[in-house]
Amino acid sequence: MDSERVTAAGEDPAEVPATLDPASAEQEDDGLILWMLSLTPAQRLEVAQGFVDSIQALRNGRRV
Repeated sequence: MDSERVTAAGEDPAEVPATLDPASAEQEDDGLILWMLSLTPAQRLEVAQGFVDSIQALRNGRRV
């Protein structure tokens, strides 16, 4: 993927935050992957359960 920033129609590319830069997103993904791989299986399960609990709370209309 080239390093051009992704922008919405009519949006000034100079004002787009760096987080929309595809290269930046790839680096963030790599960091998250490496972090998850550094966890033990039990810790990974705790993280996944936390995501599930958050989704269930949102579906039930409660704030997390």
